[in-house]
Amino acid sequence: MRKTRKTWSVVVGMAALCGAATVATAGGDAAEKKAPPQAGKPKPPPPDDIADIKVVEPPEAPAIPEPAPELLARARKVKGSWKCKGEMFGPDGSGYRTAFTMKVALDLDSMFLRTDFAEGKRKANPRPMKFTAYTTYDPATKAWRQLNVTNYGSWGDATSSGPDADGAITWAGESAMGGMTARVRDHEDWTDKKTWHLWGEFSMDGGKHWLKAYDGSCKKK
Repeated sequence: MRKTRKTWSVVVGMAALCGAATVATAGGDAAEKKAPPQAGKPKPPPPDDIADIKVVEPPEAPAIPEPAPELLARARKVKGSWKCKGEMFGPDGSGYRTAFTMKVALDLDSMFLRTDFAEGKRKANPRPMKFTAYTTYDPATKAWRQLNVTNYGSWGDATSSGPDADGAITWAGESAMGGMTARVRDHEDWTDKKTWHLWGEFSMDGGKHWLKAYDGSCKKK
């Protein structure tokens, strides 16, 4: 009896997909036999460290900030050009009559209210005051914030809880210049609905004594 060369064949691809394996064997006068298909075996459970892994969805991208409705409401009230008259006061209490203008507009994609203040030149003040202030509202803290810089090299930072029942607003903060720091309070009064009354005060001793800094009344041009 003539012997033939033995041949082994493993069908890997179908075994992986179907869960069964077939092995074909040929040899001598033995008849070719096929192994009966086996039922699919259940997969072993994953290790504990893998089973405990939880799929976490990636966080959503933060929303692009939008202007606060409170800021837009204030803008509708104060934006525009204002012509003002009043007084300026020095640390010794002496004062002089003055006139100034204010231009108020939304800025930086309406996230801030920008105020440009310019005082008219007077003999009593050969270097008129100029400043730019940025005002915004923080919905998270429900507080107003104002930052300003002047042509005298000073800068200020103040906060406010907003208008009271009569529409009056008080700002409290600090102003610094030339190595000195002062506490400041600025007030807005809308008793006359067509007049924006502004006045401010400062303290050089931590709030024990307050001196008036300015007082002015403004009307829209």
